[in-house]
Amino acid sequence: MNPLQKLKQFFINLISSKLNKTTSLNKVSPKPQTLPKPQTLPKPQTTTLPKPQTTTLPKPQTTTPKSVTEFPTSVITVESSEIPYLEPGIVVDACEFMTMEDFQKEISRYSPSMINKLQNSPIYVLDTIKKEYQHKKCPKNYDEMMRSSSLHPNKYTGEPRNFNRTLGAWFDSLGVKIYFVEAEKSSQVRKSAKKCLTELKKFGLHKPDHMYLGFARITKSTVMTLDCKMIRSAKKGKVKIRDFREFLDEVMYPEASPMTKLEEDRQYYNKIHAKTIELYGNRNSGINSRKKR
Repeated sequence: MNPLQKLKQFFINLISSKLNKTTSLNKVSPKPQTLPKPQTLPKPQTTTLPKPQTTTLPKPQTTTPKSVTEFPTSVITVESSEIPYLEPGIVVDACEFMTMEDFQKEISRYSPSMINKLQNSPIYVLDTIKKEYQHKKCPKNYDEMMRSSSLHPNKYTGEPRNFNRTLGAWFDSLGVKIYFVEAEKSSQVRKSAKKCLTELKKFGLHKPDHMYLGFARITKSTVMTLDCKMIRSAKKGKVKIRDFREFLDEVMYPEASPMTKLEEDRQYYNKIHAKTIELYGNRNSGINSRKKR
């Protein structure tokens, strides 16, 4: 081979070796393929849910018993200016009111008969009774009632008397209109009561009983009481009056009223506990001389 051919062959080998290197490089490290961009998914729509409605449950109604010091709302209050326009009815005095408190269980059973006998007349409870109720007590038991005097039953040692509680119990048992009258504030009632006291004091009428008769005169009502002196005074003063014990005896017949039973037990108690008093004297004593006369 001549030099020229050798030179030609040299260039051919050189070019072919470069091509082989390039091909091998392309096989070993191929160009990275450009991946398509990931599609951006649409944002999920956030649906705002409504807030759950908080249903406030009503509080359970607790039946709170009326306080014994609370004035009963079922009773109709009569102001002093309305007194002249009241129709005739039944005027309750403190003595009867206290008896209703002492014998509530026994008397309340006959309430329908009482109302029927009274012909559904309105019942007037004067604020004078509330005034008389101050500092008074209920009887401790039946024995204490029996041992006390019928004329002075105020030395009881039980629980304090409660005007509002008794008034509410009256309304519940009787089921008729009960009027609480502001008589102490009425100048007309006070004037009428003063006149009654002047005329009837000699028959045993005293304060504050004169307020019941004074109110009854204005309204032409009937006073219901257990007080013998008030009964006598009312008859002399031509004021309508009714004995509460006799009234209940009629209603509860053939049974006796609690007051009649109490009076019978009281008389029997006084009889067996009566002290025998023996008088001793000589011939010259005044006792013997009086016996001879």
